[in-house]
Amino acid sequence: MNLEKLLMNPIRIMIMQYLTTHETATASEIISIIDNVSRATVYNHIKILEENGLLCVVKENQIRGTIEKVFSLNKSNKNFNTEYTSIINCLIYLMVDFQNYFEDKPRDIKSDMLFVDRTILFLDKPEFENFFQEYTDLCKRYFKFSSAENRTGRTISLISSPFVDNEN
Repeated sequence: MNLEKLLMNPIRIMIMQYLTTHETATASEIISIIDNVSRATVYNHIKILEENGLLCVVKENQIRGTIEKVFSLNKSNKNFNTEYTSIINCLIYLMVDFQNYFEDKPRDIKSDMLFVDRTILFLDKPEFENFFQEYTDLCKRYFKFSSAENRTGRTISLISSPFVDNEN
């Protein structure tokens, strides 16, 4: 199964998210955080991820006559060493950040100044290089600030990729 098909499933994304933030987990630990899905279904998705090399068994625990596997992301898998997978991992981390933000307590998105934007710019190479340099210079002006009582940490993400119009 190709990487896109493997990761384009919400249950498998949740499994990957959990292992991204927890390093290792048993199937039971993973099942406990995935609501409204049967144990068998979660086991099946873990098995698919393991068979395709995205998860690996890092430990086996003997529990009352059965073996309990402890899983982690298989970072030695060649799929984890691609630029595409680096982007997927970054997006998973962003999803975890947003999940943590919304789960903690009721949020006021407006006062927290949370926003997400998707903009398509049509630029030639020199224009894009200029845009990127301006963005880099802007960020450098603010990197100097450290954590303080009156400062809120913010995750700023910028993803640049060529626009592919699949409708034309």
